[in-house]
Amino acid sequence: MGSGRWTAARDIAELIVPLPNALARYRPQHRYHLIEEGRIGEQTLEQATSVAAELVRLETLAAEGPAALRPILRRLSARLQGPRYASLRRALTIWFARILLRWLLPYKNLP
Repeated sequence: MGSGRWTAARDIAELIVPLPNALARYRPQHRYHLIEEGRIGEQTLEQATSVAAELVRLETLAAEGPAALRPILRRLSARLQGPRYASLRRALTIWFARILLRWLLPYKNLP
């Protein structure tokens, strides 16, 4: 929920000193795709229908309170049905309970 641009390395290889050519193929690599929430335009986000877009909406609308989040949570709940989404549902439930609810309700004693 920060506002600054992402500047960290996007591949672990960028954090390791370059190796001589004979050893270069053994240099660890792990690249990830970065979604900078703050750079997604409002119109783009409104048109997007992916689960990732719903998660960005959750974070960006959280400041508006629980009422703003209910439609998003309903759509996620409907979309993430079935056993193939069990792990993702669990991860989202934990994130919601540990992060989002505590951010929304900072003075409530939550279990």
